[in-house]
Amino acid sequence: KEDTTRERSEWTRPREPSKPKETSKESTKESRHHRELGKRLKAIYEDEGLDFGTELPDEETLIDRFKVATRLRKGRIEDVFRNIRRARNVQLCFLVDVTGSMQPHIDGVRHSIVEIVKKLTDDGPHVAFENASPVVQSMAVSFVAYRDHCDTKQFEVLPFTGVEEFKSFCAGLTATGGGDGPEDVFGGLGKALELRWNENCGTKVLFHICDAPCHGREFHNGMHDDHPTGDPKRRTCKELFSRLREKGIQYHFGKINSSTDIMLGKFSVAYGEPVTEFNVNNVKDIRDSVITAVSLSVEASVSSSMRTVGVPRRERSFTLDKTEPVWSTLREMKGTLLSYEFPKSINDIEEDVPLDRKKPKQAIVKVAKNPFGKDLSTYVDKPPTKARSKTPPSSKEILKKDEDIVLKEYLHTGKGMNSAKRYELSNQLQTIASFLAQEFMNDVKDRLGIKHIIKFIKIRTLCLQEESPCRFMSCEKRLSAGDKFVRFTNNADYHIMEAKAMDLGVSMEFVQLVTAFSHWTYKASNGFLMVVDLEGVVPRTIGSDGGQGVLLTDPAIHCKDVTRYGPMNHGPKGMKMFFERHVCNQFCKKLGLEGFKFSVAYGDAIMEFDVKNALDIKDSVIEAVSQSVSASVSTSMMNAGSVRVERPFTLDKTEPDWESIRETKGRFVSYEFPQSIKDIEDDVPLESRRPKSAIVKIAENPFGKGAERLAFYGKDVSTLKKNEDMVLKEYLHIGKDQNTAKRYELSNQMQTIASYLAQEFTKDMKKRDRAFTQTLKFIKIKTLSVMEGTTIRFMSCEKRLSAGDKFVRFTNNTDYHINIAKTLALGVSMDFVQLVTAFSHWTYKATNRFLMVVDLEGVVPESIGTGTKGVLLTDPAIHCKDVTRYGRMNLGED
Repeated sequence: KEDTTRERSEWTRPREPSKPKETSKESTKESRHHRELGKRLKAIYEDEGLDFGTELPDEETLIDRFKVATRLRKGRIEDVFRNIRRARNVQLCFLVDVTGSMQPHIDGVRHSIVEIVKKLTDDGPHVAFENASPVVQSMAVSFVAYRDHCDTKQFEVLPFTGVEEFKSFCAGLTATGGGDGPEDVFGGLGKALELRWNENCGTKVLFHICDAPCHGREFHNGMHDDHPTGDPKRRTCKELFSRLREKGIQYHFGKINSSTDIMLGKFSVAYGEPVTEFNVNNVKDIRDSVITAVSLSVEASVSSSMRTVGVPRRERSFTLDKTEPVWSTLREMKGTLLSYEFPKSINDIEEDVPLDRKKPKQAIVKVAKNPFGKDLSTYVDKPPTKARSKTPPSSKEILKKDEDIVLKEYLHTGKGMNSAKRYELSNQLQTIASFLAQEFMNDVKDRLGIKHIIKFIKIRTLCLQEESPCRFMSCEKRLSAGDKFVRFTNNADYHIMEAKAMDLGVSMEFVQLVTAFSHWTYKASNGFLMVVDLEGVVPRTIGSDGGQGVLLTDPAIHCKDVTRYGPMNHGPKGMKMFFERHVCNQFCKKLGLEGFKFSVAYGDAIMEFDVKNALDIKDSVIEAVSQSVSASVSTSMMNAGSVRVERPFTLDKTEPDWESIRETKGRFVSYEFPQSIKDIEDDVPLESRRPKSAIVKIAENPFGKGAERLAFYGKDVSTLKKNEDMVLKEYLHIGKDQNTAKRYELSNQMQTIASYLAQEFTKDMKKRDRAFTQTLKFIKIKTLSVMEGTTIRFMSCEKRLSAGDKFVRFTNNTDYHINIAKTLALGVSMDFVQLVTAFSHWTYKATNRFLMVVDLEGVVPESIGTGTKGVLLTDPAIHCKDVTRYGRMNLGED
């Protein structure tokens, strides 16, 4: 019922007579962004069985729902990685006919089991992985031997155990018994179902070896059968295979002769998909067949875990039909095709700028009644199954020419599962991946001059308005039957094995180019996203210049914003998994990607402790936990408002090559000190000094990251005499109003007020104690504005301190004060520590409890002014009774 009405989008509705345009909020860029954000958040709510509502909520509600959606997606991602780990815990049961002629196969299983387990649990050579991981982490094996109803010893069962017990059990088995042609296959399946299948094992495999079918004339071709009407206990294959499905057991068949063909066809129907067959007539083939079967099962289990699914969904009913339709018998239907323009830049992708829709095109199509594949297309030669919830039917589109196309429809039904927005979001994802592939190839051609090409199949969304309800499908050009389909990567830890690539006759250059593309997208977006799950046809002539390349389809994108790009987006965890095992190839190295890995984009240098000496472990762990607690407290120190996204960045602590960095014109703004402390309390605005023009150079990457800002090296090269080293600070987060002039002005004003108070404090100390010679001062701050393209970039500017200066964190804006041990370790005089903390106390008294300057850090001892020793501070916070002042670090009276 809930699937009988499907949401439509404005492009699917009949065009109404045009009306005079009115300027409204709906026409603004911001409202368009809200609308697109609402679509993807609604999809997440529907995945979880939650009600999002029909109307687009206001901005405040949308922010709240973004927080909820982010939390939901992160929870599902945790589930995904938990299930992936489970998928590598395997239970393998051999179901074997042990009558008369089967002794060689019993012995074959016994002799092969050690090599099977070793092969599956050992590392193997990999094309793209630095640390090759075994297919299986843990494995238990069992054996179910069956004969026929007339035999005294009808079954012999070994529960799940280890290899040695398995070998001993097999050694005690003797092939004997059997009366008529068929055997008690159903009884064997029943015994296998009674085994203790462990829920903690994510992959359960039943490998069936036999040379005779089950009882019942429908399962064989007229052989003598004592039970021609079927199983004497009235069990059916539909019931047995339904129970296998319920338990998550994957069934594979070892074929010895053709007498089991009819039975296997019936089993495939009952199983719900074609049963994978292995020819084990030659006993020597058992080992490789079982290894392949288990490997495929593990990949299938991993694949089914790769999607961040929510509430359980029901599959639509369908019948697979791989035969080409008789097109002349199918009716023509009118439809509308939608596609999107490429984004303007990678920055637009990061900033979540909505894609521009192309003008919808009318089409006449013919659609096959039944799908030809579930998750796989006709030109796929059984790669590891992809965990996509799509069913693609064959079709033909009739425009100026008869064009063969493939249409893909979501497999599951339920509220919102087949709405316009889901197909639009999928369309947008592949459009973004296509744009990134284009930019990658431009970079490759510019730098390397090679003719290889990576490209994605063009995707469109089809709406068939004639059907009720309106039917949506994704549309792609149909590839020729002879094209070689290759699965290069998935969105977890699968990369094509070297042996597999060689078997397929795929050049290693193509494999390396594809994995380098994933790495490149990560660097090009500064660690914000990564295109993965890459599969397609290769080699292929693409473009007018005859270049050989890879034509890809159905990608996934991992992204820091986990609400984007659907349930295959595993966020930073997915990107981390890629880099845990990725080894940079020739293309990565030539494109300068080699040093850009997940640890770099962690946002800070990963803290290392030397524990070569085991005695150092204790102190290292204590220090690590202490610093982690401090970091957690720091992230709690701000008045967090709406969820904010960090800008992508790469930390680079090395000194820039200033000669290679272009000069940029800019302007500096600073403020006069307030006239008095009373003016601060009365909120008298500070007077702005006359702006000064400047010429600056700014490093490409930041060298440091704080709770709120990134720090860049810079140079003021305004005059020949002036070549001043600077530190430029830019707000870490992006989003509406996050990097506007007013934010930098407010920060500038706050440090100017703190500088004035430090000046007054030092005066007061000297007035009261003539012997007092120490100085406390703040680094002078200016606001820099520079033009970058059509936008203005703002940064806070300070003089850069020398590399040898001793930097000390005295306090934060909550409960941290530097302790005595830390002070002694740094070699800092307690006089300076006491001076700094007394300053905070003094500001509280001097302003009659109105405010307090805190979060004090800087360099000490420092020669300030006329050789006076003191503390030069930076980046303070101010607590104030008026909590609207001094930004997010102001925690007020508390």
